[in-house]
Amino acid sequence: MRKLVWSALPLLLAGLVACSGDNNKAASENTDSQNAKKVVRIATLNGTSDVVLGRDRGTLEQYLASKNIEVKWEGPFNSAAPAYEAINAKAIDITVGSSSAFANVIANGAQIDIFAYQPMPAFGEGIVVAKDSNINSVHDLVGKKVAVNKGGTGEYLLSIALKNNNIPEDKVEKSYMLPSDTGTAFSGKHVDAWATWDPYLSVAQDLYNAKILVGGGDLKSSNAVGYFADSNYAKQNPEVIQAVFEGLKQENDWAKANQEKAGKVWANRLGYKDNANIASNLGKVNTVPLRSLSDADVEDIVKLAHWYHEKGIIKAVPDVKKHVIQLPASKA
Repeated sequence: MRKLVWSALPLLLAGLVACSGDNNKAASENTDSQNAKKVVRIATLNGTSDVVLGRDRGTLEQYLASKNIEVKWEGPFNSAAPAYEAINAKAIDITVGSSSAFANVIANGAQIDIFAYQPMPAFGEGIVVAKDSNINSVHDLVGKKVAVNKGGTGEYLLSIALKNNNIPEDKVEKSYMLPSDTGTAFSGKHVDAWATWDPYLSVAQDLYNAKILVGGGDLKSSNAVGYFADSNYAKQNPEVIQAVFEGLKQENDWAKANQEKAGKVWANRLGYKDNANIASNLGKVNTVPLRSLSDADVEDIVKLAHWYHEKGIIKAVPDVKKHVIQLPASKA
């Protein structure tokens, strides 16, 4: 027995050496894989978001590069809906958007998850009318024509305004149009009111002689800005999602400490570089905290989904929790 053991020892050692070589090769390949640069395709919208600040200042790209992540920018898109379509088509990995539109698209089968949340400021959305209008309350909207984006934030805001005041929705004429096309209709008095959000809200007040009839805060709106990722991409690249969140938090912290500068970045992006009033208002209104999602935030999205269901826009309320990534606190 002893002789057999010793006679087998050279073969055993050879096997161990071979295994060791294989293990070293596997470890090396694993290290190379870990060190490989990740790529993330991020879309922006034409709006007042932290990701726009990061893109236009170059700071988000720099931060992610320090994490060995390469950014490929896409867009800007005019609204959340086409950005969500791009995610669903695997054309982008991450976008900013609204929680209301998110509730709609996941109900229709979109594989999109939300990982960051930014409550709408009290006057970051609402219903506006002309300053010289005789519309002074929500009740005065009866029989009037109100511009809204179909199935989106505008229609949601008008709906809850009417519900809060016990006014049947068929008592108001909805005029469906894209927010980017509504300014001309509003200023030309082709519509009597406009349910919208920033930056359109700030632009309407400065350029179209508008006043806020009722703000999102008074309406108790459940709408919010969110950051969204392709579900499969998020599962395969959790470290990228975390890094993007941390980078966005840095942009958000900068904006809160530099409202005027943030407003100027947004105004420049929107084509109002020389309009100090718009820049100032954008900075004051939109620098609100960004955070990972709480249970209360998720419930607000569920409320939005129920609204879509009540209006017959979606066939069933989706399981929102399955589309939520609850990240740990930012390390940035």
